[in-house]
Amino acid sequence: MEDYPISANIMYKALRLSPSPVIIADPTIEGTPFVFVNHSFEKLTGYSKDEIIGKNGSFLQGPDTNVESLKQISDAIRNEKSITQILKNYKKNGESFYNELTIQPIWDENNHLYYFGTQKDVTDVVRLQKEVRRSEEIIELLKPPTILLNHEIAILPVSGYVGRDSFDLLCEKSSQWLYDKEVETLLFDFTGTQKGYDGFVQAIHAFCQQLQLLGIQVIVTGLNAKLVQEWSADDFWQKDIKFYATVHQALHDLKIEIK
Repeated sequence: MEDYPISANIMYKALRLSPSPVIIADPTIEGTPFVFVNHSFEKLTGYSKDEIIGKNGSFLQGPDTNVESLKQISDAIRNEKSITQILKNYKKNGESFYNELTIQPIWDENNHLYYFGTQKDVTDVVRLQKEVRRSEEIIELLKPPTILLNHEIAILPVSGYVGRDSFDLLCEKSSQWLYDKEVETLLFDFTGTQKGYDGFVQAIHAFCQQLQLLGIQVIVTGLNAKLVQEWSADDFWQKDIKFYATVHQALHDLKIEIK
């Protein structure tokens, strides 16, 4: 069935009254300025038609507008292609919003090229996505970096500068993880660890005691000279825990003991 003929005046009114923000730009004019905007676009941006016509979309951009997205839009216009991008734009009052912009080339009866663009305020969607990603990152951080070698032996590496809160969280998550996995032997590796906060040694001591109460044997590896010196006065480290210079040495010894 052929399209029912509609006058240009009706089409113009329909676009003006459309609930979706709409623009039409002319790429044959330098800068590809807007030659048409509807009421919804004025409402979305806070700018009047008189303030918009003759300008391109750059007046909506700000310091946080993604440069790569702008480049892709420019490339699409140059190649007469359709494209959809989400841009961080700014309203007349300075308020930022995330704009899902879709543009596509159209030609009139004289083969004159225009670009038809629709906008959609997706600020709430983008913010929700960011919150989800942030939650996923937090969940990932809460996972202990424990390496399960087999059903009996695991390695818990600790490196860099260790803060009180991060180490407390590491101990909390690791002890539960080790218990759930029914690990029998833990290699607590401090290769690359700097001296932590005041009370760092005591915190490690307490964590090892907790693991032993859970029936988990603790083997400490990778201690640097400063940590060895600080811990050497404590008989606990000499009697109840095995020490090795490297994880490799500890694993080699464990293999011998298993045999």
